[in-house]
This record gives sequence, C-alpha cells and structure tokens, in this order.
Amino acid sequence: MRHTLGTFTVTSDSVRITDPSYTIGIWCAGQTPAVPGTWTAHVVIHQNPRDGKRVHRLLAHHESFVLNPDENSVIRDRVKLDWEAGVDRGMCGIFDAETYRTQGNGHGTHRDLTTFYGQACELTNGPHGGGVFPWGCVSESGYGDGSYRIFVVNDANSRAVYVEIVFIGDEAEEEM
Repeated sequence: MRHTLGTFTVTSDSVRITDPSYTIGIWCAGQTPAVPGTWTAHVVIHQNPRDGKRVHRLLAHHESFVLNPDENSVIRDRVKLDWEAGVDRGMCGIFDAETYRTQGNGHGTHRDLTTFYGQACELTNGPHGGGVFPWGCVSESGYGDGSYRIFVVNDANSRAVYVEIVFIGDEAEEEM
C-alpha cells in the first residue's frame, strides 16, 4: 500500500540520496540532477506473515510529474542509476543536495531531536516508517542495512522529476 508522507522543497539543482547518518564525502551515497520545486514523498509498504510490515520503496516526485494512481504499477520509463545507496543505520532519504550539505550531512545523534539525524530517526518511528523535512524525505530501509537500487525519471533536460529507492522488490521488475 502506498502512503503519502508529505511535501518538501528542492531549491538547488540536485537531490542527494543517502543514509542520513552519512557525511558528504562517503562513497556509498550520491547526487543526481533534479528539477527544483515542490516534491511529494511516498512509501510503499507491504505486509507478510513472516516479517510484518516493511517499507519496500521510498519515492518522491516533482509537482510536474503525474504519479499513476495504481499504487502497484511500475513506472515504465524509469532508469536505474549507475550507483546504489548504501545504508548502515536502517534508513535512507532523498534530500535537497545543497541543504543537506549545510544542515544535514550526518549531523547529530540518535534521540537528540535538536539534530538532523535525531529528527530523521524520529520520522522513521511513525506509522508509515518515514516522513518529510522541509527539504527532503526519509524512511526505514526494508530489512535494514544494505545497498539499494535507485531509479529516476528525467525531464527533457536530464533532471530527475521522479526518484525511487527500492529496498525490497521483485528482481525482474527492478531490472526494467
């Protein structure tokens, strides 16, 4: 089931996809060009008898991108980035790149709600396993730590209007 987490604003020309505990120089996170403006974040959650509820995907899209109302549909024109997002703290997010550099950047500690990282941890404790900052979104990462595929849909200027992190998915579907 897809749940809307809320909206956030991208003010720079790219988004950073990262575990919120990571600093800018880490090898297992990165950036992709993106359209500035208002973005909407969603999580896709599935429940199974063995594992309970898990976040399968975190996705965000620019206001110009029309998301199919069928939550089980796969975006056909998405492309896989040539790098994956590493996760060491059981969560990952999509953030305005410049704001992450100045305000996030792995700053803080768990349970310290005055810090970026503490706030990110708190957002993942909500009913849908994620939430939004004014400048990004974060969610639990499926089964936790690992390396996760990232898909985008770009506009005519090669800037993302849709970003999807797949934590748990069908391998055949992900290779599209």
